[in-house]
Amino acid sequence: MYSQVEQKLYVTEAAAAYSQAVSMAGANGVLVEATCFNYTISGGDSLRISVEESNDLQNWEDISGTAAERIDFTGIGYDTAQVGSIAAQYVRLKIEFWAAETPVTSGEAVVAAGIHTGNL
Repeated sequence: MYSQVEQKLYVTEAAAAYSQAVSMAGANGVLVEATCFNYTISGGDSLRISVEESNDLQNWEDISGTAAERIDFTGIGYDTAQVGSIAAQYVRLKIEFWAAETPVTSGEAVVAAGIHTGNL
């Protein structure tokens, strides 16, 4: 099932942004697709979109452990990432600026994103 979770979301440097939660409805994997429409960053090298999971909508854990399981934009464009073996009931996206594997606090972007759930 497909859920568009962000449509022209304006992301700033202040803190990470989070999408709405999406029910896995028995699925065990996701395909995330995202488009970065506008991109300005200083002091960093990418806009990172990672997947988090939760069973109670309160406690979230990042499950994007490898580069193939997250999206790193270094400019405008489109990209996808796939995460499997999800056992939780819900997923969401975390969107933030990164430099050298550390969150940074300077930048802005406009992003659209969607989550496809399914059995992998």
